[in-house]
Amino acid sequence: MFTRMNISHLRLRIPAFFFALAMVSAVNAQAGKESSKESTPAKVKPPGKKPTGNDLLKEAVIGMSKLRSYHAAGSFSIAEKKATLSGDFAVGAVDIQVLGFDGKIAFRRALNDKFWISHDSGKTWEKDTAEQMTALLSVAVTSPLSVEHKIWEQGEFTIVGGEKLGDEEVLHVQKQEKAKEAAMDFWLAKDPKLGLVIRRASFVIASDDGEFPVVMAYSELNDPVNIVDPSAAKPSGGASDAKPK
Repeated sequence: MFTRMNISHLRLRIPAFFFALAMVSAVNAQAGKESSKESTPAKVKPPGKKPTGNDLLKEAVIGMSKLRSYHAAGSFSIAEKKATLSGDFAVGAVDIQVLGFDGKIAFRRALNDKFWISHDSGKTWEKDTAEQMTALLSVAVTSPLSVEHKIWEQGEFTIVGGEKLGDEEVLHVQKQEKAKEAAMDFWLAKDPKLGLVIRRASFVIASDDGEFPVVMAYSELNDPVNIVDPSAAKPSGGASDAKPK
């Protein structure tokens, strides 16, 4: 799909081999290391000063960085082609279903630094010899939620206004396109248990193969997931071997 990439304006340009090392710890870093770095409360703002789009985005990213698991679903586009991704992300584990630009479906799974792929919708699995693809896709999904990248400091995010995603009220914040920097959009929601979270993100991946507009939605925040080693699973498959959500 793509080889190396960076997310505008996150400017990720990291050799592919790094992703294979970093992928299975992506959510772990969010839930542990990153959350601890931002665990101290934000400074109290002077009375009467309303939070900016940057303030709200920071609060949402910090909230997302503390998650132990979530479901992500979205699309990557280039020219007239579109690829889709849907899957579960947990601490040290990823289970995704991908419809590629070539129209082929692949189930990809990673658990404790081991990678597998299925070409028959999870009925049979084999060792993934192109594990960096799972790593790249995982980083594309998790990077906008990373405290480490501090996206709230990468330009001015204005508050577009309230909108609805399905039945949920969300707040749309946006960094407008500027020079060679693509626009970035986030839709924030107030979760009764988790506080401010990101429900949807729109950004651009720049890779050696071109630029890929991405739209990603996040749901089932902190819901339990069961991602198992397929070699240890029963032939009939478990919950994680079901059809894509």
